[in-house]
Amino acid sequence: MAKKEVSMKKILVFSGSTRVESLNLKLSKNVASIAENLGAKVEYLDLSNYPIPIYNGDIEQEGLPNNVVKLRDIFKTNQSFIVTTPEYNGFFPPLIKNVVDWLSRGHKDEIMGSLFNKKNVLILSASPGEYGGIRAVRSLTTLFENLKMEVFPESFCLAHADKEFNIDGALISNLKYKEIERIVKKFINK
Repeated sequence: MAKKEVSMKKILVFSGSTRVESLNLKLSKNVASIAENLGAKVEYLDLSNYPIPIYNGDIEQEGLPNNVVKLRDIFKTNQSFIVTTPEYNGFFPPLIKNVVDWLSRGHKDEIMGSLFNKKNVLILSASPGEYGGIRAVRSLTTLFENLKMEVFPESFCLAHADKEFNIDGALISNLKYKEIERIVKKFINK
């Protein structure tokens, strides 16, 4: 598919799961490809490459862990985020919460939450269940709104996602691909 030059907005795409066969990891890779095809400059982040401890103020006082410093630099250089989130017992996973907890802290002369404040975010979810992770999207929306982020009003929840990807991790349904593409295009052009 040829790239359409729509925008040169820089977007960070990542998943709230690090499991190798994660449905949300597959969805995030599809979304990153869609955004690139639409002309966005995409930075894809695999959080499994940046293991960090559970947030702890004592650790923070000793100095930020190296991977937290690296993640801060990545988040700082992006104005927009696309996040795919699994649903754990009706909520987004602790991986996302932990990353946000570390990155929302004011560091040195920064104001708390400044890495997120006024930045745009699109939330998507994939789940083997019939609701596609909608409860995780809602709870993650609350977290991002608390950080004064601009949460895109549309989201996408891929229900029965365990049947929606081929062996290579690509979306099988052209209809669902087009719906994601429509939402991502609107997000990019916002």
